[in-house]
Amino acid sequence: SEEILRDAKGKPYFPSGRFYLSVTHTGSLYVCAFAARPIGIDAERVDENRSCIAEKKFSPEERNLPFSYVWCGKEAVAKLTGDGMGTMMQVKIALDRAEFQGKAYPLREMLLGEYRLILATEEGWDYGAEALSEK
Repeated sequence: SEEILRDAKGKPYFPSGRFYLSVTHTGSLYVCAFAARPIGIDAERVDENRSCIAEKKFSPEERNLPFSYVWCGKEAVAKLTGDGMGTMMQVKIALDRAEFQGKAYPLREMLLGEYRLILATEEGWDYGAEALSEK
């Protein structure tokens, strides 16, 4: 029954700090993730392709992954850390993992119809296979 507030950068949070949340929306999809530890989530259409952005902003290794995977990973980590979208191009993405400011962040992927969702967590948090499910 807590009110959801937003910090100066727009990140939603619960004032008690007991729970964390992250939200995303794209097209007709709206997702809200809740957890007992910091998380970030993002979604994009699987067929989303912005090669002009990828060529300018993604590393050669990132360009070998689907655009939506890299983009969602970068946004999910930026949401988790609360550092804002201005820093998301500093996030480095690899399969199942991201790195930002010397810290590693596991990534969990879920395909939901025409959308790819990426959940980012802190290193060492075993959130289990049930973390992303259609509910």
